[in-house]
Amino acid sequence: MKIQKVAVLGSTGSVGTQTMDVVRDMGLSVSLLSAWSNLDVLTEQIRAVRLDTVFVKDKASADALKERLGSHMPRCIWKQEELLEAIAPNTAIVVEPGYYNLSEFIEDTWLYESEQWN
Repeated sequence: MKIQKVAVLGSTGSVGTQTMDVVRDMGLSVSLLSAWSNLDVLTEQIRAVRLDTVFVKDKASADALKERLGSHMPRCIWKQEELLEAIAPNTAIVVEPGYYNLSEFIEDTWLYESEQWN
């Protein structure tokens, strides 16, 4: 499977910002970014890359991001159930270590999905 895009969960943290540097240096496409509370860095990241979707912690964060980005706002989701649907096939997923609950959610979901495929 060839990786075509990258989804960075926790893009505003230390690991996430370093990942974004690598993604940029490698010329990879970003399909999804997420952040829990650092909307300042997330806003800068969204302006720097073209992406399909952004994931934030709640509707209030989505509204605040919309105020900052206006017409440049990508699709914004805040429900974990929507997150997996938003990640396209052939996408590498980078999960920042601080995303413990979300990481478990993704792992549990994919384990379930992979069992269904076998």
